[in-house]
Amino acid sequence: MSIMIQRCGDCGAANYPIRNVCRVCLSDALYESEERAVGRLLAVAVLHRSLDAASASILPRRIGTVLLDNGTHILSFVADNLDVGARVRLETGENLNGERVFEALAE
Repeated sequence: MSIMIQRCGDCGAANYPIRNVCRVCLSDALYESEERAVGRLLAVAVLHRSLDAASASILPRRIGTVLLDNGTHILSFVADNLDVGARVRLETGENLNGERVFEALAE
């Protein structure tokens, strides 16, 4: 899978999520780049409760931070069989509200 990452035309930094100016040099010379969605799982936490009653059916749920190979950090749901440090790929899906979300799966 690939992911659209915003890149700075001046310093080359990757920005995610999309911003109005570069997070590194504050340039507005930004463009989108399609890049591979693979990296390393940095951290994992388990959600046991939610303020949304409809979410109770999917709990507990693992979430985590993925450091993509391009240096971008992404928050995602995490498959049960993954530990911190594992190589992962991101896939897209939908949450209970129909919004796009990422899930980290074994690479």
